[in-house]
Amino acid sequence: MQRYVARRLAQAILVVLGVSLVVFVVIRLSGNPAYLMLSPNATEAERAKLVRDLGLDRPVLVQYATFLRQAVAGDFGRSLRYNQPALPLVLERLPATLQLTAAALIVSLLIAIPAGIAAALCRKTVFDSLTMLAALFGQSMPVFWLGIMLILLFSVRFHVFPTSGSGGFEHLVLPALTLGLYSTARVTRLMRAGMLDVIGQDYVRTAWAKGLPGRTVVLKHALRNTLIPVVTIVGLELGTLLGGAVITETIFAWPGIGRLAVTAIFQRDYPLVQAVVLVTALVFVACNLVVDLAYAWLDPRIRFD
Repeated sequence: MQRYVARRLAQAILVVLGVSLVVFVVIRLSGNPAYLMLSPNATEAERAKLVRDLGLDRPVLVQYATFLRQAVAGDFGRSLRYNQPALPLVLERLPATLQLTAAALIVSLLIAIPAGIAAALCRKTVFDSLTMLAALFGQSMPVFWLGIMLILLFSVRFHVFPTSGSGGFEHLVLPALTLGLYSTARVTRLMRAGMLDVIGQDYVRTAWAKGLPGRTVVLKHALRNTLIPVVTIVGLELGTLLGGAVITETIFAWPGIGRLAVTAIFQRDYPLVQAVVLVTALVFVACNLVVDLAYAWLDPRIRFD
């Protein structure tokens, strides 16, 4: 177990290093931030001075080595837009994004697991067909379109929920639905397929033959083994939800790191973009490690040795 965790931590470090290199290079391909920070009437000498002050005149490899050395110490540089340390700005917005992601995941699982179980138990019926059609439709909808439609329906038309911002529970409902329904479709299809595979196993047929109640057979014997692939896809969906939070937060003006990242990208705020991406990568890697460790709890037969 300890050896497995150590190996996964080493892999996580390599992943984060790879992410840092990619974002470091890609963000610099977007252009020089000095041209946005100065007025259009600034002279070339003024722009050259600002480039030197920002350290952007040095070779890229030197800049990357300096960035890594500072990042290990928790210093991601100062935001070019806010003139503040980048990491505290990201950590200040991170709880809002995690709250939205957790709410979206809860919405997804509360809908997908019962729907997938019911569709499997009612295989080749009208309910099964409608459930799979709804899942296909849900997975095909763009997140931005769904968010706008929910705003028009529940905020503009019926005045049930606020259109944007953060605050109480009512502000969280529409963003969580927008972000969670996309993942709901995928988890529903996987849940149905896993349940169909499990209910055909000998031990499930034996449980039915023993006269156990249907709820006991489904929830105690079949569901737990079905959850293993579902837990795997949920770990991957966390990355999808964190990525989709960028669009959702922008639509609903949710004060999370997704909205902060969009602003930083348009302003070519190198330190802030790098801090957002690396913090998101660390959260995603940590969640996947937790998911891997959860396998042993779901299935005692699994051993990490």
